[in-house]
Amino acid sequence: MRARAGLLCCAAVALVGMCATALAADGKIGNWKITNTKDELTEATLRYATTYPKQKPIQFKKPINVELIMRCGSVYKTGPTHPEIMIYFSGTVGIADVRTRWRFDDGPVEDMTLGLNGTKEQAIFLPDMTGINSVAAIQKAQRLRAQLDLPWAGFTLLEFNVVGSAEAIKAINCH
Repeated sequence: MRARAGLLCCAAVALVGMCATALAADGKIGNWKITNTKDELTEATLRYATTYPKQKPIQFKKPINVELIMRCGSVYKTGPTHPEIMIYFSGTVGIADVRTRWRFDDGPVEDMTLGLNGTKEQAIFLPDMTGINSVAAIQKAQRLRAQLDLPWAGFTLLEFNVVGSAEAIKAINCH
């Protein structure tokens, strides 16, 4: 089971541009699993946090594995990093942009068409920009509800328990 988790970890991390191997010092904060990884090229230790939805979406009569992942990202190859939030799918769920609606707790509903990143595994990044501050919102929230219009699965509602997000963001140590 540990090897499979390591492969999923590497697949999720590879999707966002870096392949890494899982290290042993994983932990749990609130509803978040903190995973330590080592970048295979730079030897740097990286961390990310994952949580899972209450239910898996069904596509072609099969469940799709989904994770909500927080990781450190940067628009530059070097320099400061910042927390990023993505909904990760273990398989292909579409080939183009996806209408995505989401809200934290009983906050405002955000509604945007967001691009799917990846091919065999895919992710949708929740934006953190003027007017929509997903990182600040998740740190105060108890739950995230997201509705995605997936081409083959239809309108899919995902609900994540995001308790402990502020502590998880501290643990992934963006700098």
